[in-house]
Amino acid sequence: CAFPVNINFAYSIKTKDTTMTVNNKAFTKVIKVGQIISVQGFGNIGTSSFFYADKVGLIRSEVNVSIPGQPATNASETLLSHEIK
Repeated sequence: CAFPVNINFAYSIKTKDTTMTVNNKAFTKVIKVGQIISVQGFGNIGTSSFFYADKVGLIRSEVNVSIPGQPATNASETLLSHEIK
C-alpha cells in the first residue's frame, strides 16, 4: 500500500577552500556541502556530506540515515580517478 510522504532536503555550505586527500591524491579548493534529510512524521532521519573539488567535481560523498524501526544505513563513495582534457 503506497501513501504520500513529504521529504525535505536542506543543504548548506559547511567549509570551502580546504584541501582533501582522496586515494592518495590531494585536492585543493574543496567545498563541503552538508545535507539534512527530514521526513514528515519522523523528523530528521539522516545527514549527508558532499565534497566538491575545483575543476573536478564530486570527489567524495558520505550518507548516514536512520529510520525508526529500521537498521541504520551508512554509505560513502569516493572518486577513484579522473582526467581533465
